[in-house]
Amino acid sequence: MTKDPRPISQTGGGDYVPLLSAAQVAHWLGLNPGWIYRLAKNGDLPSVRFGKRVLFDRRAIATIVENGGISPSKDKR
Repeated sequence: MTKDPRPISQTGGGDYVPLLSAAQVAHWLGLNPGWIYRLAKNGDLPSVRFGKRVLFDRRAIATIVENGGISPSKDKR
């Protein structure tokens, strides 16, 4: 049996959470990936970290967009 090379979000099998990279979210929203990382770091954009990778739930991002977006908190630097 060969492993399916597609991400789990594209295989359509089972209960899964379609995860996106910061670059994919940035492309989708027309933003710079740096802004996506900053929004995630500040807690304004829900994300999950796997090691060094930060991933985003496509459904959560879609809900935020459908609800009119977010008002970013002040930078915590």
